[in-house]
Amino acid sequence: MGRDRRCIGWHGCGFRQGARWARREARARGAAPGAAWAGGSGLAPYGATKAFDLVLAESLWAEWRAAGVDVLALVLGATDTPSLHRSLERHGGRMDGLADPAAVAVEAIDHLADGPTWSYGMPEPGGPSPFGGLSRRASVELMSAGAAAMHADGA
Repeated sequence: MGRDRRCIGWHGCGFRQGARWARREARARGAAPGAAWAGGSGLAPYGATKAFDLVLAESLWAEWRAAGVDVLALVLGATDTPSLHRSLERHGGRMDGLADPAAVAVEAIDHLADGPTWSYGMPEPGGPSPFGGLSRRASVELMSAGAAAMHADGA
């Protein structure tokens, strides 16, 4: 039921296809960049892909920096891309304050050596989690409340 017949189980579909679906769905619903830092109701697949990217890049940074290899976990919010605009049009949504892809790329390259993590658009891009001193539980509850508000219109 509802299963993609081109796939045989999750492994047949491949992680990348699942990640693309999760990102597309989250963009359509307006999921926040906080999903990389804390889970939330209705954000499981999207948050998992964001967290995986974050932890993988941070781990590679730690493993490879002694060899002179720079790795940067780049965390950012909604970005002004054709894909996002198509997704928003399908769901009748609109977003302001989108990140400019060219500006993101320039900033990421400028700060490549400032790893392990760079949060584009944050007051302290190399600083702590955007949830600050909140407990993990409080962060998850906050993300859940935000996701519920975004989904209130039935999107």
